[in-house]
Amino acid sequence: MKTILFDLDDTLIDTNYRQFSVIKHSIINLGESFNLDYSYYLEFRKRQKVSNSDFVIAHYPLIEIEEFQKAFSANIEHENFLNLDTLLVDSSLLLNISTKYKISLLSLRQNRENGIKQLKSLGIKNIFENIYFIKHQDKYVKASFIENSKLKFDYYIGDSEIDKIAAKSNNILFFGVNSNIHNQEKGLSINEILVKLL
Repeated sequence: MKTILFDLDDTLIDTNYRQFSVIKHSIINLGESFNLDYSYYLEFRKRQKVSNSDFVIAHYPLIEIEEFQKAFSANIEHENFLNLDTLLVDSSLLLNISTKYKISLLSLRQNRENGIKQLKSLGIKNIFENIYFIKHQDKYVKASFIENSKLKFDYYIGDSEIDKIAAKSNNILFFGVNSNIHNQEKGLSINEILVKLL
């Protein structure tokens, strides 16, 4: 049976509203008013192709960016914010895939316990044979994890440059989804990719 490795954030689930909400929460807690709406946030980041930190620098120049980043990191995986994420993947389609492939999940998360809780609440935890949560270090962290763990996969489905590097470095066929905020005009949706693999 062939194997598939999935990324989680912005591949299987949409995290954009969570990110926006954590930015708003952080800015307000740092003493600034926040009057920007979600649609503006999305459009600005898509058009300018910027990170959340760059978004804050552009709109809140008086905020100490290190303080913002600290506040953002402290809250981005809090249960209250994780509950804002929604599924991009059709869970019944993912379940169907799991009958034809061995599927695993690899995600950059600091808090494994909250990650597992989230997968349970979304109804997809038990679909995966293996779930790996590793801490974000640099753009090669996933590549190194796969190589050092001696794990073997036929396909890798993700949304980011980190995912692409991990696949290429380990000779895994990569499918890039179009749900990353910076490349939504390219590629297929997660569900379109899964249909092709069935």
